[in-house]
Amino acid sequence: MDLKTVLDKLELLTEQTNSGFKQLHEDFDSFRHEIKSEISAIKTVIRDLEKAMNYTESEVEDLKKRNDEERTGREELSQKLENLEREMINLRKELQQEKEKRINLEQYTRRENLIFNRIPESQSENCKETVKEIINDMGINADEIRFHAIHRLSEESCRQDFGQLSQDLYQERIATECFLRRNI
Repeated sequence: MDLKTVLDKLELLTEQTNSGFKQLHEDFDSFRHEIKSEISAIKTVIRDLEKAMNYTESEVEDLKKRNDEERTGREELSQKLENLEREMINLRKELQQEKEKRINLEQYTRRENLIFNRIPESQSENCKETVKEIINDMGINADEIRFHAIHRLSEESCRQDFGQLSQDLYQERIATECFLRRNI
């Protein structure tokens, strides 16, 4: 083997090595471009994920805030409802007291009323004259009594109300006489 052959082989080997390195260099460049594009795509995905995560965090914070506001609103409404229930209970008590006062007042104002039962009704009746006759029949002078109102409550009774406190004496006498006659 002579030097030329060795040189030729060496040159061929250098060319093949250079060609291989060139091909390897091209493959590395291609691979580097692929990796760069993949890294760029991954960076884009990461940025999109960060944006989505930030949006989600913002939404979660908004939901927490809204939930806290609603909880506060529910607590306020619950408190208002409790206050209204207490007020309603107090108003019911007051209403009951007012009813009792009204009943007592009605009873007080009617304490001077006398009711005569089983008085027959006639077509041209005058309740005042009928009651006066009954009182006169009891031995009490009905002309001395000032009547406030006399009217029929139902078909069977005439009613007369004494309007003056000075008539208490007559009221007691009439009530006593009616009681005595009923027990006879």
